[in-house]
Amino acid sequence: MRDWPKTAWLVGGLAALLGLATVALLDRPLAHGFTVHWYHPDPSGARVLVDTTTEHRVAFPNAHRPLARYINGWPHEVMPILATLPQVDAVLRARLEVPPGPPRSLVADVDESAEIYADGARLGPTDTLAPGPHDLWIRWRARPRPHPRMGRAADSARFVLLWDASHPVPASALRPADGAWTGLRIALWAVGGPLALLFAWLMGRAWGAGTPAARRRRWGAVATLLIVLLAFGLRSFDYDVMPEFRENGDELFAIWNGWSLLEDGTPRGWSLWAGSYGGALQVETVHAWSQRWNVVTPYFEHPPLTHLLIGAAAHLGGAEGYLDATLADTRVVPIALTTFSTLLVIALGRRYCPEGPAPYLGGLLFAAVPAIAMQSRVIKEESLLVPLVLAMVLFFLRWRESRRTRDLVGAALCAGLSTLAKIPAVVWVPALTMLVAAEQGERRRAYLVAAIGLGVSALVLVYAASIDLEVFFLTQGKQGGRPTHWNLFSRFLDHIRINHNHVGRGWILFLWVGYLTSVAQRGFRNSAPIVVPMITWMVAIGLGSGNWSYGWYWLPMYPFLCVGAGDFLGRLWQKPDLLKGTLFIVLLVMYTLSFTMDLSVEILAVNYPAMRRVVTVFLAAFLVPYGLVQVWPRRRDVVALARLSTAAGLAVFVGASVYFVVHYETIYETHHDFDLDLYWTP
Repeated sequence: MRDWPKTAWLVGGLAALLGLATVALLDRPLAHGFTVHWYHPDPSGARVLVDTTTEHRVAFPNAHRPLARYINGWPHEVMPILATLPQVDAVLRARLEVPPGPPRSLVADVDESAEIYADGARLGPTDTLAPGPHDLWIRWRARPRPHPRMGRAADSARFVLLWDASHPVPASALRPADGAWTGLRIALWAVGGPLALLFAWLMGRAWGAGTPAARRRRWGAVATLLIVLLAFGLRSFDYDVMPEFRENGDELFAIWNGWSLLEDGTPRGWSLWAGSYGGALQVETVHAWSQRWNVVTPYFEHPPLTHLLIGAAAHLGGAEGYLDATLADTRVVPIALTTFSTLLVIALGRRYCPEGPAPYLGGLLFAAVPAIAMQSRVIKEESLLVPLVLAMVLFFLRWRESRRTRDLVGAALCAGLSTLAKIPAVVWVPALTMLVAAEQGERRRAYLVAAIGLGVSALVLVYAASIDLEVFFLTQGKQGGRPTHWNLFSRFLDHIRINHNHVGRGWILFLWVGYLTSVAQRGFRNSAPIVVPMITWMVAIGLGSGNWSYGWYWLPMYPFLCVGAGDFLGRLWQKPDLLKGTLFIVLLVMYTLSFTMDLSVEILAVNYPAMRRVVTVFLAAFLVPYGLVQVWPRRRDVVALARLSTAAGLAVFVGASVYFVVHYETIYETHHDFDLDLYWTP
C-alpha cells in the first residue's frame, strides 16, 4: 500500500464509502418490521410459544413464510411433531408511526381473523389513529390448507395490514417492539464492514497496479469478490422458506439418513418402494406436517457422502432425533458448497477462456441465473457433485499443463468421491480416463486414473457390505425400474425446473446457445474438459431417471454451460454483433424480466397496447446499438455504444434476477409452471 499512487488511495477511499453505503442500504429495511411471537396449542390445549422472530417484510402474502417459521422453530423438546399442518396463532408487536395528516384507520386483510390493539385499546374497522407513534399489538389466526401434489392453495394464510382499508402499511412505519438491533443487523455490520474494507483495498490495489498483467489480475479479484457475494446473497435470502418444505421430500431422506448415520451408524430414510421390499427392510410409517412417509432401515437408495454433511449440520443445529432437524440448519450445506463452486466456475473459466471478461461473466451467470440460485439451496446430492466435478476438471487442466502426477491423482479422487455422493456420477471416472487417454502418450496415466477412480468408487460397496450387501443390491434394482423411452434427452435442452416448477426455458436456451457457440469456436481439445463431463452426466442421469424429471438433475451441468455462455458474452463484449446481441437480449434479459410483471394485469387485453409500446421501446433501445455495429464494426463510438447496451443488459438481468429471488414466495404462486402456460407458449 505504501507504493500506491494518490489516485489509488482516492479510489480505495471512494470504494470504502461505496461499500459502507451498500451495507447501510441493506441495513435500512432491517430497522423496521414486527416482533412476532408464534404460538401453537400443545396436546392438552395450552398455548405454547413456538418461536419469536423479527419480520422485516410486514405483509404475509401466503402461507409459505408462516409455515416456515413453525417448521423451523418447532420446540421438539416440548411438543411432538404434528401429523397435520400447524395452525397460525401469532402475536405481532411494533411501534407504529402514523404519518402527518388526517387520522387513519387500521384494518387487516386476512383469511380468518386478526384482532388489532393500539395503545392497549382494541381497534374496530372505523376507529382511527391520530398522527404520531402508537404501540401496536395484533393477534392473527389462520389455518393453512394442505395443498395438492406439488402445490398450490398457499394463499390460505394471508396477512396484510392496511391504512383506511385501501393501501398497505409500509414497513417503514413499523419498528419491532423488541428493538431494531436484531441478530441479523448485527451480523450484517460485523461481516459487511470488513467486506467493505476488503473491497476498498482490492479496488485501490487494482487501480495502482503497475503492469497490464497485474491490472487484469487485480481487477479480476475485485470482480470475483462481488460475484461470490452475489452468489451467496441470492442463495441465502429466504433459504429456509423457499422452496417450501413440502415441495421436495428428497431433502428429508438426506437429512434423516445423515443424522442417523452420525448418531448410531444406521442408514435410515423414506422410500417410495417401501411396500415392495417384501420384509427385507424395517418399515416405519411417519406422519409429519400433513405428509406421510414410509421410513426404511437400512436405507441404500443413495450413497452416504452428501448425507453425512447434511447430518453434521443437523447435529450442529441441535437435533435430538432425525425428525427434529430443520431446513434452516441443513440447507446451509448446499449454499456453502455452491457458493464455493462459484469460485471454481471462475477458475475454470480463467483456464478455458483467459482473455477478456469471459471467466467473470460465466461466474456471474452461475451466481445470478434464478433457476441456478434457487436450485442451489436445495438439499440434493448434486450440490456436492458440482464442486467435485469442477475440482476434477481443474486438477486435470493443471496436470495437462504441468504433467504432475499429484494433480492427476487429485482429479481421480474427485471422480471417485462423486460416486459416493450419487451413483450415476460414476461416469466421471471413464470421462476423466477419456480426457487423459486423449493426450498423446498418456495411456498408462489413463490406466492409473481409472484404477484410482474405480477404487474410490468401490467404497460404496464396502459401505454397503458393512451393513447388508444383499439389501443394497435389492435397493439398486428398485431404483432401476423407472420408465425409459426414446424422448429422454430433449428436456435437458429447453425444459429446466426449480424442483418441480417448470420455470427457466429462456435461461437454459441462452446457456445452451452460448455454450455450443463457444465449443464450436474453441476447438476439440480446448473444449473437451467442459464437454466430456457434462455429456456423460447428461446421458447417465437421463437414462437413470427415465421419465422422472426434477430441477436438480441439471445442477452438475450448469457450471459447464455457464463457462461456455460466459465465453459467448465475452466475445459479445469484445466484438459485438447483431446476432449475439439479439440472443443475449431476447433470451436472457427479456425472459428474466417476465417475472417482474403482474400477470393478472399483463394478460388483460386492455393492457396489450401499453405492453406493446414498452416492449418495442425496450427492443429499440437495446438492439439498435447492435444493428449499428453490424454496419460500422470499426467505429469506436459505435462499438462503445454496443458495449453500453451489453453492460446495461447485464445490469437489467442481475436486477431482475435479484427481484425474482426476493419475491419467489409470491412468484412461485403467480408464475407457477410459467413455461407450460399457453398464454406464453401459444
